Amino acid sequence: TGLAAGIIALACNSILSQYFIGSGKIRYSAGSSFVGLTSLLISGYLLIPLYGVVGSAISSSISFSAMLIFSMIIFCRKTGTRLREFLLNKEDVRFALRKLRPTHDGSQP
Repeated sequence: TGLAAGIIALACNSILSQYFIGSGKIRYSAGSSFVGLTSLLISGYLLIPLYGVVGSAISSSISFSAMLIFSMIIFCRKTGTRLREFLLNKEDVRFALRKLRPTHDGSQP
């Protein structure tokens, strides 16, 4: 369970990292990796001796979360996106349900 949040953070960060790489801003993706490495070294040094494998999972989650936070800050600064735009709202759910609902002839819309 110590790694679950980190896996989600890593998946989300992958999306932002692909955006940076695809738009030629590789240094931001590299910066995110550097933040992740630094936070992994620090948290691993502190948590692994005390908690073993669980400490390793938690330090990985901390690292992945730090990478995501860094990437989100850079993305928001560069694109003018607000953090609340990353959150789901009612219209997003309605749109997804509309797209997932089959039509009367059995095909997808």
